[in-house]
Amino acid sequence: MLRHDSSVSAKEIKQLGLQLVQSLLPWQDRGRFLTVDIIARLLLLMATLKASLHGLAQRFCLPCSLNTLRNGISSQLPAAKLLAQEFGRVFRTLIPCEPVRGFCIAIDTHWVGFYGQKQTKGIVRGQRKAGTRRFFVYATAVVLEKGRRYTLAMTPVETQILLMVQAVDHRTCAEEEQRLEEGVREEVEHGRAVGAHARREEHVAE
Repeated sequence: MLRHDSSVSAKEIKQLGLQLVQSLLPWQDRGRFLTVDIIARLLLLMATLKASLHGLAQRFCLPCSLNTLRNGISSQLPAAKLLAQEFGRVFRTLIPCEPVRGFCIAIDTHWVGFYGQKQTKGIVRGQRKAGTRRFFVYATAVVLEKGRRYTLAMTPVETQILLMVQAVDHRTCAEEEQRLEEGVREEVEHGRAVGAHARREEHVAE
């Protein structure tokens, strides 16, 4: 029997992405040139291109100044913990159904190079990579099932100790991962995303 895969157009993916970004927080217009739609498109571009807002301002002709864009977006962002919870909520709406035979949960740690101002909050120092020693670090909990990955939750990792000990052991990293896993289980244990047969795997994503 031939396998039939559904075809999804780039336009449909873009539209879904915009809807998810807009549902993430109660965004509001910030003047005539910085509407909710423009904010969503900018954030989607930043995620897709892995670019900063400053990078987008240099690459594209944006409707207002960089400071206006930065203040208009940052003024609407909640605390990092609450923002991570909202990401988890949106992520879990994308899981198609509950697995029948249980599944694995992979805990990943991600390091994203940062090239902005040194005093920026949330930056962690580490070994030089891609021309920088400063990084944003976050952990994710991902369901692995039948060759597919579904993100359940994410959390920022801001501790300096994490970088200093990562090369020799993973105890600090494991503490962050354990905290993330406990948070995921507490939030969705009785929902369709996580069941009683969930198993845990650990690895670090580059």
